[in-house]
Amino acid sequence: EEVRLTAEVAAAVLHLGQLEFRRLRGSIGEGDKYSESCRIADDGPLLLAAGLLGVDAEAMQKCIVCRSMNIKGGGDVSIEEIPLSADKAASSRDALAKLLYAKLFDWLVGRINAALTADAGGAAAAAKICILDIFGFEIFEHNSFEQLLINFANEKLQQFFNEYIFRMEEAECRAEVSVRVRVRVRVRISPKPNP
Repeated sequence: EEVRLTAEVAAAVLHLGQLEFRRLRGSIGEGDKYSESCRIADDGPLLLAAGLLGVDAEAMQKCIVCRSMNIKGGGDVSIEEIPLSADKAASSRDALAKLLYAKLFDWLVGRINAALTADAGGAAAAAKICILDIFGFEIFEHNSFEQLLINFANEKLQQFFNEYIFRMEEAECRAEVSVRVRVRVRVRISPKPNP
């Protein structure tokens, strides 16, 4: 069940990333007040993401393309929805996706730590998963999913760099040895006596 739910949240985040916005021009309020607004261009990814997360698709769309403002007046509180531009809606979508990824990542690390602790017979310090921060990067009190991805990418780049440099050095050494061997062989095979 946990594996299925984890996959569903990850899939929902991927579907959120597929949301694109179409700019609309329309009036809000009365008179000369005009604001740029947008709508989701294709409802398919929204419906899939909302279904996977178990939330209402219309409510989710409203949360992404509008912001809410509480207005107090005369003892009453009303909620006004203000449409967002396409760029701001994209930022809203990205913030939601990052939040879901971060919460999923935190839960996953906690779940793995709990399983390791249970397997270690309750020795909390003996078994847990940690994130190693490579030299040259900031040390955070709490490493996020983004930091893991940054570290992973940098480790892969460092690995590629090390392998490339090693191969170049190895080829250079072989070339030097080959030249030395050829020179020695030529000297030994065809020595000319001095007259």
